[in-house]
Amino acid sequence: MVQGLLAEDYGIRREVQCLSREFNVILRKEPEGGYSVRCVELPGAISQGETEEEALANIKEAILLVLDEVEKRALCPPENCRKEVVVV
Repeated sequence: MVQGLLAEDYGIRREVQCLSREFNVILRKEPEGGYSVRCVELPGAISQGETEEEALANIKEAILLVLDEVEKRALCPPENCRKEVVVV
């Protein structure tokens, strides 16, 4: 499924086309209450919530933030790097 998203990038609104993608998450009930959740494919995507529903909603936001950061780094690589495209 393809959907249009609006992204804020340096104050400029632009439309971005992206594919929906499934991610595996680990949801854990915490002894002190609430739930923690982390994405298996994106180790930096970690969140929590008071309920399962809240934790799952929060991990979606965390995943989007990590993906946004990955995209920014890919578009602006360090000086000693070069961006290449590989077809698999």
